[in-house]
Amino acid sequence: MASPATVPPEVVRDGPAEPGIFRVDPTERAGRAVAQAVSHANDGRFVGIICPSTLRTEVEAALAANGVGWSSADRGELGNAINLISPQESKGLEFDAVVVIEPEDIVAGDERGHRLLYVALTRTVGYLDIVCAGEPLPLRSVDVQPSTANEVTASVPALDPTRLTWLAKDIGARLRRHSPPEQWEDILREAARLLAPPG
Repeated sequence: MASPATVPPEVVRDGPAEPGIFRVDPTERAGRAVAQAVSHANDGRFVGIICPSTLRTEVEAALAANGVGWSSADRGELGNAINLISPQESKGLEFDAVVVIEPEDIVAGDERGHRLLYVALTRTVGYLDIVCAGEPLPLRSVDVQPSTANEVTASVPALDPTRLTWLAKDIGARLRRHSPPEQWEDILREAARLLAPPG
């Protein structure tokens, strides 16, 4: 950094609503994510469903089962209603509303998983929904076993939604204010260590 003592400017956008966190059974996950996306689209919003590759098939099936028209970034499409994209494809995009599916799978699916999750969570200019069976904000690295991709193991203490929202905002603000992007993963790892129960 050329001027380490300088505090970088902070850009903060207040959304029209608090993030929605929907903890569901794995069998309900895709349907709930599609329902959230359709609700936003019905209100005229440009919607991104950010989905890890492990769950793409079930989300596509839920979209088809509900008769929902959608565009797919992996086919080079970007429609003006509902778009299904991977965390990697979401970089640089912005949507009125974003539905992020299973953050634990996003973190587990790539060696830069926490960075990709950060990217996914910041693609909205208005509304954010998280639909998951696991932790909505996994601070530790998680492993997804190939034979049981829907069963994710992690040892993060459960947080109530109010505390979780506060924690996510605080971590995001600190990351933006005090550290370059290449340090974010190390900071999240340290935060997870500090939050871990003793023993």
